Amino acid sequence: MARGSWLGGRGRMGHLWESTAGGLILSLAGLAVVVAVAGYVIGKLRPRSLPQEPVASYWLTKYRELHDKGVLTDAEFQTIKSVLAKQFQAELKHQEELKDNDRKDSNE
Repeated sequence: MARGSWLGGRGRMGHLWESTAGGLILSLAGLAVVVAVAGYVIGKLRPRSLPQEPVASYWLTKYRELHDKGVLTDAEFQTIKSVLAKQFQAELKHQEELKDNDRKDSNE
């Protein structure tokens, strides 16, 4: 390698890697990479927070209030209720699947 080349010779850059400051820079860069990778892995492995109340149940309550006030007819409320009931069941099933996956992951 030629004298003064970037990494190999005794030029200015060669001395940088041998100096205390150069070692500190390399150590900090390595630490930054480790922290970034750890943050990414933790973000992927951390369980997602589940919603406290399924969205469909919230809307069902709101539409029930409108029905009780007379804003919605019985037929309208029954239609809304049947649609939201299907959605509510799907949300509950999805939450159970997430819980089962979390249990399986914690047992491994």
